[in-house]
Amino acid sequence: MKAPLPTKEQASPEALAAVRYKYVLDTDRVILARGHLDGDGGFLTLIRAMPRILERFPDAQLVVVGCGPSLPDILSETHKLGVREQTVFPGVVSDEDLAGLYNCCAVVVAPATHNNHDSAMAQAYGKPTVIVEPDQPAPLADALIAILADPVLA
Repeated sequence: MKAPLPTKEQASPEALAAVRYKYVLDTDRVILARGHLDGDGGFLTLIRAMPRILERFPDAQLVVVGCGPSLPDILSETHKLGVREQTVFPGVVSDEDLAGLYNCCAVVVAPATHNNHDSAMAQAYGKPTVIVEPDQPAPLADALIAILADPVLA
């Protein structure tokens, strides 16, 4: 039997500070996405939503956890759109770091193909989840802006 997932209340301030330091997260507006970067379009859509999000919240940061064959295309898109400085690509992370990232984030973004697992993880940490439908960056940006703007809504 698996141990229950930790919740935000179980994370020590020191552990959260260590994760923030390690991944250079200097805002409370952290958007977390994780999964296999396999070309399903969800991660590119998220990158394409970032300019609109950054217009409203210039301090927002995106953390994309995972690796896969689409990583070069995703990185290229961050440079093309001018959002590379606000995007962190830690690759595959330890369970401890992943728990810290879930605790630090304001919202979890899950590609439509991965939504069940990512939604369950986000729920375990008390985080809202936004599902990414490929090729719809404007509605995605609007949903994320609404959550980042209103913690009560989140």
